[in-house]
Amino acid sequence: MSEKEIEILDKILDKLCEDGNYVDAYSFQEYPTGIIFGYEDNEEAKEYFVNLAIEFEDAGIGTINKDNLLKPIGKKHIKFKNNGGFKKYFKDIEKEKELQKQDNLKQIEREERIEKIEGFQLDEFEYKKNIREQNDKIRKLELKIKRINILKEYGWILGVFIIVVEILIELGKMLFS
Repeated sequence: MSEKEIEILDKILDKLCEDGNYVDAYSFQEYPTGIIFGYEDNEEAKEYFVNLAIEFEDAGIGTINKDNLLKPIGKKHIKFKNNGGFKKYFKDIEKEKELQKQDNLKQIEREERIEKIEGFQLDEFEYKKNIREQNDKIRKLELKIKRINILKEYGWILGVFIIVVEILIELGKMLFS
């Protein structure tokens, strides 16, 4: 809504508060020229008026009927005017839009932080998984090293045992042959 249109809406609101019953496009006709809202053509002026009157319906302070008459809803229009009229109404809408935009930005930032945290958690999980796998490999290698060391240390016993077994086999062959 342009500043000019907001001014016109407030003029319509003022006239509605003065008259109390209804207003139409002709309520704003300039004499002797007959110009309404800057329009020389009455149909264009009526269409413009109806488009502006829709804002009264949106604000909940008036209704427009089939004859293009803008009628107030109770005394809401007076309270609306006393609270700053359409200038404040549209300023409040802009503030609300700005707050909504800020909330949306905060929500986006929050979601981005959550995504980063989830990414870090996934990286941490993969890192811990790799560490566990490496620790398992280390344990297995340590067991192999222990076995090799045992064989190195006590390998002579195995050698002696093998020799004793071979001797026993030979003695058994000699005795039973």
